[in-house]
Amino acid sequence: MKVYNDFSDSRFGGGCAYCGGDEETRDHFPARTFLSKPYPENLQVVPSCYRCNNLSSKDEGYLAHILKNFGKEKGLPIDVDDIRIRRVIQKYATAHYKYELGAAAYSGQPQRINCAFANQMTDGEFEHFEQVISNPLWPEIGSRLFQRSLTNEDGWIIVQKDNYRYYVHEGIDMVLVRMVFCELLFCQAIWHEEEE
Repeated sequence: MKVYNDFSDSRFGGGCAYCGGDEETRDHFPARTFLSKPYPENLQVVPSCYRCNNLSSKDEGYLAHILKNFGKEKGLPIDVDDIRIRRVIQKYATAHYKYELGAAAYSGQPQRINCAFANQMTDGEFEHFEQVISNPLWPEIGSRLFQRSLTNEDGWIIVQKDNYRYYVHEGIDMVLVRMVFCELLFCQAIWHEEEE
């Protein structure tokens, strides 16, 4: 995974990526619990307060346990609307938003989160989910997504093959973040720009 420095306008990015509070630490994502050894170098980090950094650790462990212990053949014995899963998805989507765009999310939390396990998706849903959307606009100048766009690397970002990948798209009035955990759990979060 190629590493890009963030050169976006610092006025947009201060504080905790999740709540906007004071930056007290840095949060690595995805958590190593979703990855295999040897771990990828240069895991992504965002500024965080202590509370947000530690808030979903048990949820991440729960989701990682489910994904690693139940394969595609067995099916997965949980509901994708489980609040613990949704907290992890919201946290990671927000972190990707902040990391790639260099700015806090439009309204904090995404307006919509969708998740499905691989055995719940049709071929058409897989195809739609994997699609890279062309963008008529440039992302924030200096952001990581802008730099990826310049080098035509603005599609899926593979953090570790078969374990974790994600995709960020900034449209005219929305941001879409898609994530795939262990090629079993397919998730997306969508923010719409709020009208003033």
